[in-house]
Amino acid sequence: MKEQVEKWLESVEAVSGVVMYGVCLPDRSIATRVFDKNFSTKNVEIVWKATIDTFKLIHLHKMAANSLNWVFKELIISAFYSEGLIFGAIARKSLSKEELEVVKRVLESLPHSLKP
Repeated sequence: MKEQVEKWLESVEAVSGVVMYGVCLPDRSIATRVFDKNFSTKNVEIVWKATIDTFKLIHLHKMAANSLNWVFKELIISAFYSEGLIFGAIARKSLSKEELEVVKRVLESLPHSLKP
C-alpha cells in the first residue's frame, strides 16, 4: 500500500500555498510530499506526526472524529481519517477558494485511488 500512496503523492498537482500533503498508513508508516521550499521536510514531518498522534489519542478515548482542522496565524492543517488511513494537508491561509477546492479534490481522491 505504501507504494500506492507514494505514487498518489507524486501524481498530486502542486497548488500555490500548499506546504505539504501527508499520509499515515495502517502500519503507522508515513509518506509526505513537501511543496514549499520555505519548510524543511524534517520540520513538516514533525508537525504531521503530531497530527497523527492527535487522531490516535482521540480514537483511543473513543471520541468520534473523522476530520480535524487547525487554523493558525498563517497556516491551516486539515487531516482526515478513513479506513485506517490518516491523510491531510498543511496549507497557507491565503489560499483562494479555487485553490481550496483543488486541495479538497486531492484529499478526497486518496481513498479511491487505493481501492484494488
